[in-house]
Amino acid sequence: MEKRKDYESSDLSVVKTIRIPKKMEEFLDKVSLEEDTKFNSIITRELEKYMLFTYKIRKFDKEKEITISSRFFELVLNCMTDDLHLIEENAYQAGKKWGKEYLFIWSKELHSKKYAKYGKLMTFIGFLDIISKYSNLFKYDIVEDKESITIILSHNYNYKYFVLIANYYKGLMENIHELADKKCKIEPMEKSIVFTFNRD
Repeated sequence: MEKRKDYESSDLSVVKTIRIPKKMEEFLDKVSLEEDTKFNSIITRELEKYMLFTYKIRKFDKEKEITISSRFFELVLNCMTDDLHLIEENAYQAGKKWGKEYLFIWSKELHSKKYAKYGKLMTFIGFLDIISKYSNLFKYDIVEDKESITIILSHNYNYKYFVLIANYYKGLMENIHELADKKCKIEPMEKSIVFTFNRD
């Protein structure tokens, strides 16, 4: 039998120096106080998750794992139906209800200078950027011309997924005051969800 690698069978701790941004250090210090745990324990916990779960499942899936909250997972389960109107309503109400909370907890990140060039769309595009990068629910692109800004969310799923995601973000947009007077056209393309906003 092939011997297991030492790191797989050993509980020996080693000292490793890593560099992290100052803002990350400050945030993790804050979390360690909130959770009453050690800074090192947080780092070890997340690296252990990567070693024993994330790294392994990526070996068997061409796409990255999807990370969602338990209530979004429940929404997906409630949308496992052929009734598209029910999916539309469930998703829209969830986006409208939860949107305010999500926009609040990410408010600092959503006001980043890198999104400022999009004007009234900065909050919406910033949110899509965060969700795309860390949840892997979709990938997104922005196409601009003189008359409009088009946001394309690309995915690998079926039409029901389009209905769910499109209406979820339609509901969420109602919490963004800057978009109150902006009309948005939402339409499906093959494996894509397209949001088109006219320029002011």
